[in-house]
Order: sequence, then structure tokens, then C-alpha cells
Amino acid sequence: MRPKTVVIVENNETQRLSLQDALQRRSFKVSSAATASEARAVIQSLTDNIDVMVLDMRLEDAAEPNTTGTDIGIELQHEHPEYPPEFLIHSAFAEVNYYKLALRLGAAAYLNKTETSLGDLIRHVRALSLKRALRLDRPQLEQSLSSISASAKTLSEGLRRFCEEILSSELDSCLGTPYAVLLTDEVGTQNCATNTDLPTGYDPFYASLQAMAHGVSNLDSPYELSSQEIKHLPKPSTSNEIKIHERLPGSTFIPLANVQNFRLSLGLFEARPGETKLPEETAKLATVLSQYVRSTIVEHCFRILIHLDSQKRAMMLKSTSHLCLVRPAGRTH
Repeated sequence: MRPKTVVIVENNETQRLSLQDALQRRSFKVSSAATASEARAVIQSLTDNIDVMVLDMRLEDAAEPNTTGTDIGIELQHEHPEYPPEFLIHSAFAEVNYYKLALRLGAAAYLNKTETSLGDLIRHVRALSLKRALRLDRPQLEQSLSSISASAKTLSEGLRRFCEEILSSELDSCLGTPYAVLLTDEVGTQNCATNTDLPTGYDPFYASLQAMAHGVSNLDSPYELSSQEIKHLPKPSTSNEIKIHERLPGSTFIPLANVQNFRLSLGLFEARPGETKLPEETAKLATVLSQYVRSTIVEHCFRILIHLDSQKRAMMLKSTSHLCLVRPAGRTH
């Protein structure tokens, strides 16, 4: 999995280099520009390989005094419409015309520099890079998803393979924190993808966590597990359950999808020493992920469901046509 690529268009050198250094230390590939011409040169070299663009509005560019960061983003959309990046506005100015330009661009968020910490900005970049990686207009992803849908025999198998073969690698590339993906099907609840020492497979303890994650009935908000709620969970009795229980303090769960009684959620856990490079604050990261990513994953679930349903209908029609063509025994005409 290639590192996610971020382009920063920011005329303030201190802010530009600070964000660039912070993202590079978190394994992002970063290019930056201070002027409109520099930004165009960066875009020309990267074309459609840009995952996220962080754009300042007022560039203070003497050569192009009226060009904003949003104008640069709009130019990119026109020149490379196949797979545009996600856009994030980071500006100290809150002018009506700037907001209108951001809406025209389709920017994911407009963050005020005076109200946004470096950590918050990085979390937005993480979540948006994941969102772009999972967008259905990405050709490679569409091909992988179609392959899974075509070969999976059940929705449970299709969702599990989506988590194992697609989602987990993108989470590894973007998140910067320990995670586990919980999938509930007709058998029970399993941990089907993780970058931790948590046991994979089915476990009743995972079912309890899934029920709590989805029990609030608010799919737009993460669920932060409190110490009091941890105490009320079933007492762990097996080695696997003890491992799970030990990871719960500070954990947050994001309900991702609920499709035909199949439930999917993402659990984020506090990193242990040396486990993750520059780990994130789980609750804050979960909030931003909920804002950007959940709807995209729901689209994948329905895509698999619709494909499987169409396969079943095609098989039913084929079987029906075959029965209609078979001559009854003893009939010759």
C-alpha cells in the first residue's frame, strides 16, 4: 500500500513547514507550495496521485494577487477530473466569498486557523485520506469490490472479505492508531481485521461490544466506552476475553453500517508503548472519522448486497428458464 500523498498550499512558511514535518513523521508523502505557480507545478508532477489538498485561501501571491487556494483546487478538478483529491480549507479568514468558493470546490471542511490545532488538522487529513481511498470512483477499488461481490456466495462472506482485503490495508495506511473491525452476521460477532494483538474470529465478548456500539441508534456519532460501562461487561473467563478486556480502557467504537441485520463497527484503542508511531487520541479521531467515512462504507456494503442480490436473481431466472425448456417425461412433441 503506497503512502498517502498530501499537498499543502500555504504562503506562511512556518505553518507550511510545521504541517509538512508533522505529516511526514506520520508516514505521509507531502509536497508543499507557497505560491500559485508552485502549486500548479506540484499538481502537474503528481496529477491524480494526490489524496488530500490542504489549501490556504489568501496566498498573498504578488504575481497572482486574486488567486486563492480554492482557485488552485478548482483548476485541478477541471484538468484531472478522473479521480480528484479531497480538499480541506485551512484559513485565517472567514469571508462570505471564500465560503462560496469552498462550496463550489466541494471542500470537505473549512477550518479556521485560530480555532484548529495542528493535531486536529492532522486528524482531518487522516480521515480524508481514508475517505478518498474508499471512494467508489477509484478504479482499482471498484475492480476489487466487483471481484469480491462476484465470487462471494453470501453477504457475510462479501462483507468479511471487504474488511480483510480492502478496508484493513487502508486503515493501516491512514489511521495511526490500533484498531479492530467487528462484523456481526448470522453466526455471531467476529473481529475480522486488526493491527493489534487482539484475537480474531468469533467471540461472545465482541458481540457485547457490538451491541453497545450500535445500541445508541445514532450512526453518526462514535461510542466512547466509559470505565463504568466496562465494569458492567461480562466478566472475562477465557484468555481471549482477558486480552479483549485489557484493551478496552480509552477505547472508542464507530458504528459503520447496519445492513439486513449485518452490523459493522470500527474500534479504536489506546496505543501501548512502541505499538504505533505517534498515536492519535482515539475519541477525537473517531469523531472526525464518523463525519467523513461512515457513509462511504455503507455504500460499499450496499454495493456488495445489490451485486449478490442480482446474482441470485440471475441464477433464479436461469433455473426457471431451464425448467421451462425441459420436456416432461414421455412427451416427444
